[in-house]
Amino acid sequence: MYANPLGGATLYLLTSLVINVAIAGGRYYTGSLYDLPLLSHFLWLALAGVIAYQNRSKSDAPSENAYDSDPDSTSEENVLAGSLGDGGGDFAPCVCYLHAAV
Repeated sequence: MYANPLGGATLYLLTSLVINVAIAGGRYYTGSLYDLPLLSHFLWLALAGVIAYQNRSKSDAPSENAYDSDPDSTSEENVLAGSLGDGGGDFAPCVCYLHAAV
């Protein structure tokens, strides 16, 4: 589930590095071939979203965990905790963007 976003982020990192080197060397201009990997990064992330949407029933389904810390908890509590935990990943790109902008 997390391999596609990681791959897309890695592609963006490498593409950004190459574009920054090309800008420093005066070889980059908007619409050049350097933009193709950047475009593929966005397409890869869009594909990851489509795949996640298609497999949402598998990832949203609570699993019976033998190592559950609270055996009396209901499955609804487990789903809520998982959903809240997933939201923390939405904050990390904001922090990275703000750090890069400074």
